[in-house]
Amino acid sequence: MSTMIERKNYAAQCLLARGLNKTTIIAILCNGYHESGGSFSPTQQQIGGSAFGIWQWDRNLRQGEIISYARSHSEKDAIKWQCNFLVDNRPNQWIAHAGISWNDFLHNTGNRDWKWLTWAFCVSWERPGVPLMQSRYNAYNKVMPIDWGNGGGGGGSNIGGDTKPSTTTKKYPTMSQCMSLYDKMHPHNNNPENPDNNKPNPGGGGAVGGFDNTPCLAYYNTHHGHLYYSMPGRAGVYSGRSADCSSFVSYMLHLGYHDNNTILYTTETLHDRLKGLGYQCIEQGANRVAHHPFKTGDVIILGRRGSSSGAGGHTGICLESPKIYDCNYTSNGLKIYASGQAFLNWNYATNYWYHYTK
Repeated sequence: MSTMIERKNYAAQCLLARGLNKTTIIAILCNGYHESGGSFSPTQQQIGGSAFGIWQWDRNLRQGEIISYARSHSEKDAIKWQCNFLVDNRPNQWIAHAGISWNDFLHNTGNRDWKWLTWAFCVSWERPGVPLMQSRYNAYNKVMPIDWGNGGGGGGSNIGGDTKPSTTTKKYPTMSQCMSLYDKMHPHNNNPENPDNNKPNPGGGGAVGGFDNTPCLAYYNTHHGHLYYSMPGRAGVYSGRSADCSSFVSYMLHLGYHDNNTILYTTETLHDRLKGLGYQCIEQGANRVAHHPFKTGDVIILGRRGSSSGAGGHTGICLESPKIYDCNYTSNGLKIYASGQAFLNWNYATNYWYHYTK
């Protein structure tokens, strides 16, 4: 599973992309934290009851659809679906007990603070028998701060309400960070590097005993937080400057098997590279449920072969069982997943996957 913070931030970004006011989003998240038991899981089942999802829908006219979609899709996809379902007010769930319309609530036309909006959402949309408002107010310190990502629309200045963080806590980018961003975005630095200008991969013809994760983990620890995601600059994986998902996995295979291969494979050509190394595909399919354990050296490829080029595919590698490592666009760099299943849950954009092992 992904973390609560990742789920919470993604829900906030989905709501912001729908044009909601940021203060309204905080109110909705305060309720979601309370209702989901602090998990923000789209498959959260009420203990001893029938309520379901992040906002614990119960006996909704489309209850079956809510449950079915969450259980048959990726975690990320289900979070987005439930956010859209809530915003679209399907079916008409809002009753203006707080004296404002659904549209006024979504856009905070009255410029209310988060606490009042949390109460308004609770009594007009949630409508619990016992509101337990203090629990929802306490959730504020659990959902803040929020990574708003690149979601569009929304906005609004009255985010904090009567417990708005002091202005001294606001962080501005340092000069070093600004220069780093300039370096990443400069056209010159997004041109592919010439592999001939980089250090050769360590030779040796293959690690004794199979895959050697020591140089791979050393690479990750050295470049995590510095290497950034770039398809045009995927050859930057050699210098630790930039990479895409498949160039990262390619280089991990080069390092792990101590060979002199300098080819940076794609999600399409990785299949043959793995087979050449003696790997076998032990599970594949459209149902993203892993049935086999992931050993160090195992590789996951997402996207049906023949249509997984570019954004149509993704890949990760197990560098320390059972954890999966990748380089991805969302993180703008390197990331670790607790398990192969967590990797499958979070990377939702493809409809087919492969598990390779030796």
